[in-house]
Amino acid sequence: MPASTTSSNSQALELQQQGQSAYRKGDLKYALHSFSEALRHTTSPELQLSILDHRAAIQERLGPDHYKSALKDARRMMDVATTNHKGYLRAGRILQLMGKADVAVETYRYGLKKVASVVVKGASGPPTPTEKDEEEATRPGQLSRRQSGREMLEGMLRKTMDRIEAAKRKASGGKGHDPLMMLPMELVDMIFQQLPFESLMVLQRVSRGWQNFLTTYDRSYNCLDFTSARKPVSSRTIKTYLSRGGPRIKTAILKHVEKSPLIAISSHCKSLTSLHILSTNGLIDISEPAKLAKNLTSIIIDCQTTASQIIEVIKHAPKLESLTCRHVIPSSMFEWNSTEQQFLPNLESLSLQQGQLGLLPTPADFRCLEKLQSLTFRGTDIWTIPLLPPSLRHLDLSENPSLKYRKDRDFIPTLESLSLSQNPNFSNDDIISMLSLTPEFDETAVVKHLDLSLCPKIDCTTLRWLFDSSLSTHLEYLSLAGNASFSDEVTIEIQKMENLKMVDVSATKVTGIGLCNIAKGENMEWVGVNGCENVGRDAVDRVRSWGVRVAARREQEKGRKVRGWE
Repeated sequence: MPASTTSSNSQALELQQQGQSAYRKGDLKYALHSFSEALRHTTSPELQLSILDHRAAIQERLGPDHYKSALKDARRMMDVATTNHKGYLRAGRILQLMGKADVAVETYRYGLKKVASVVVKGASGPPTPTEKDEEEATRPGQLSRRQSGREMLEGMLRKTMDRIEAAKRKASGGKGHDPLMMLPMELVDMIFQQLPFESLMVLQRVSRGWQNFLTTYDRSYNCLDFTSARKPVSSRTIKTYLSRGGPRIKTAILKHVEKSPLIAISSHCKSLTSLHILSTNGLIDISEPAKLAKNLTSIIIDCQTTASQIIEVIKHAPKLESLTCRHVIPSSMFEWNSTEQQFLPNLESLSLQQGQLGLLPTPADFRCLEKLQSLTFRGTDIWTIPLLPPSLRHLDLSENPSLKYRKDRDFIPTLESLSLSQNPNFSNDDIISMLSLTPEFDETAVVKHLDLSLCPKIDCTTLRWLFDSSLSTHLEYLSLAGNASFSDEVTIEIQKMENLKMVDVSATKVTGIGLCNIAKGENMEWVGVNGCENVGRDAVDRVRSWGVRVAARREQEKGRKVRGWE
């Protein structure tokens, strides 16, 4: 060995002895300095291991602020001497002090893979801090240096695992295993994400620990959902939920609600963005809650409301992006003009369903809604097609028996989806004219969804009109349900629509042969043949064996229920 190396190791050994002396006297700072200096001078792995162990022990005694530095020294010990047990023991001890007992267990297990079963008997020199610590922790009253490194690691592994189990039993009150303690937090979060609001509230009764956890759990009160309520929710219940999760509530789904609880929710939930009212006790004013909830972006009203109330809601919800109203009662005329539209700069979806909107001969004007993407007027008894903005992509005008298309007046923008179900006044020529390219044609928007179910004027003896007008090119969904002129001959033409994925030919004359023809389409995924009396079970089973889903339910015959095949 070169003289310089011997001199450095001698100097390091002298500094180590000074550090040990200071350590015994309680001068930890000087001892830490001495061991750090000794580490700079030594080149011997054995001496490095001893110095690192002493320095880690000092940093451990200096308190929590030094635990990370102590853990770094322990890991250096593991690198310097991979097959020596001291580094793993020191790292495990520090990890437990840091509250990471589970990581300590993995460290001990990793050490057992690396350390050989060699008994260190009669070794010279005083025991290191690690060995002194483990002498008390493994087998009190016996010298730990008579144990092998593996035995010491195995002893600490067992002891640590026992501590973890004892802590879990204590947290669960000693009654079995608490899933909140046993499972990783990520897995607990994934499970609770799947549970509805009602279940999360019921689970708070399991124990005090579960109640404390679920009360503070971020997702518990994201959605205040009373869908399953069988009777009016009391003001006291609403008040309790608001006190626990008011700032966290983003969605409220209310049933059997009265005006005062509705106002309380709207005023206390500052983060409320979605409001869904399923039913109310009579007709209540919903305009006031809309005034109080300033951040609403989505409103769904499934209960009875009036046209005038809808206008009031619109005026006080400037951030509204989606509005759905069902069961609009004919208490007033629905007069929609640019005055109301100025309050809806962000509206993307508007749906008005099952209501009398006054049978207005003058079309409602929506052209100022520059961001409107979807418009639904279903079952509203309108006479004329509304004036539509160029941004519109989805239009549903189903169930309006008085509605007619006026080719010279009605402008239809380039749509991706059109539904005209149960409208008796629309013919093939009307559909072609409505979906023809306009000067504002957007090449990125093509018709993918077309619903012409129960439209008696649509002639389906052939679908050549769809091919000639290029409407069939991008279609992915087509419904011709209830069309009396549709038969098996037309199914060959449907098979040629390359992009078609879903077809509904329910309540038509189609047979099992026609069903198989449709299912042979290149991208076909679903076929609806509900109420098709000529489609047999064997044809349905055959098509399903091809991987195509089939909806096939039979109608009741002479009061006798016939089993469905879905």
